Amino acid sequence: MEIQWYSDKNSLCEIYQQVNVQFAFLSPENMQCHDWIKCRDFLHDAVKAHLNKIRWQIHGFIYEHGKDPAIDMKHMKMLMRKPAKDEKSVKEFKEMHPRALALLHHYEKMMGVPKSEIVEIEDQHGYPAAVYTGDPIWMRSPFLVSAYTFFMRMGVKDISFACNESLMSEYEKVLKSGKTDNDTTYLKSMWNKLDIVFQNTGKLFGKKEVHPLFTDEKVATGTFHDTCGIYSLCAFRSPDKKGHEFIQKQMKKMKRK
Repeated sequence: MEIQWYSDKNSLCEIYQQVNVQFAFLSPENMQCHDWIKCRDFLHDAVKAHLNKIRWQIHGFIYEHGKDPAIDMKHMKMLMRKPAKDEKSVKEFKEMHPRALALLHHYEKMMGVPKSEIVEIEDQHGYPAAVYTGDPIWMRSPFLVSAYTFFMRMGVKDISFACNESLMSEYEKVLKSGKTDNDTTYLKSMWNKLDIVFQNTGKLFGKKEVHPLFTDEKVATGTFHDTCGIYSLCAFRSPDKKGHEFIQKQMKKMKRK
């Protein structure tokens, strides 16, 4: 796979992540769309800027419609790399992919959509990288964009499961492991709600290709960035009061299938 790499232009202010991987959207023409990022909230920021044909800037991250490569809305096309070349880092990165795909495939089965696929590559610096390609449903909502990359990064966890019940047990083991990385912290609020979300995506996000949150111009930049991740959804948070009440009401009444 030939990729046109993006020349990183900006110094980003990001929350420290213990799992040292970075993400970037890939265009329909296989062009990296923006700077490599660790903070996954920048990803739904970029989609919003693309859809609204605007320039978006927050915490040093910039995505400018018409200047930066267009984001593919007909597929989920996500780059991930580990900026290290040593043998241990490369091995750890490669071992992430089967576990990440297992999680993605599990929730894709719940949604009734085709399974994500992966192509392993190297970036222009020789760092190990991969292209994850999934169904466009993952691009429907900022919450789903966030969930996709969360499952990608969760590939670093030693999780093995055969069904939803055993996955829930694996999540509980991660939470009881004593590790305090960011993803484990996020998982505390999400582990027993993720299946409910993916069994009810139609009720939560509707059937339109793009959820109104992406095109609502009234939502402030910082509010959108901070409250549109999968962690916020599972904590019943949303950028506006009406959305907050809807999510809280819907999530609380939904039952596990």
